[in-house]
Amino acid sequence: MDVEITVADKGDAQQILELQKIAFHKEAALNGDMQIAPMVEVLDDTESAFATHVFLIARQGSDIIGSVRVRAEDDTCHIGRLFVAPEHQGQGIGRKLFIAAEEKFPSAGSYRLITGKLSSGNIRLYESLGYQVTGEMMENGRTPLVVMEKDRA
Repeated sequence: MDVEITVADKGDAQQILELQKIAFHKEAALNGDMQIAPMVEVLDDTESAFATHVFLIARQGSDIIGSVRVRAEDDTCHIGRLFVAPEHQGQGIGRKLFIAAEEKFPSAGSYRLITGKLSSGNIRLYESLGYQVTGEMMENGRTPLVVMEKDRA
């Protein structure tokens, strides 16, 4: 069955949040921190994010199987919380979501994301899309993250 990438609406928030927690469980375990932001987010947070972010979802039939959120700030497009349901990973859906996220802000001067430093699969995906590590930071004082960026050109 084909996967369709569409813009989500606030009515999708509950399903996005539930799937986000399932999909990020592996990431949290990899980093030894079950308190990473995607895991502790609550429904009110997700619904509030619709005011500042565009949520894209991957649908297979009527089921949401992945999502990403994107927002513009100044001349930078920020891409975050990319996930695909575990049973659909490795099929190119994350790449499709990511490219669609970039396309939402084609006039951005640069694109930026943050991912786990230990998340080698994610880092490889982003590098294949032209991103490079430009910095490091910590989440909760215990989870190492990397900042990755690319210029529009």
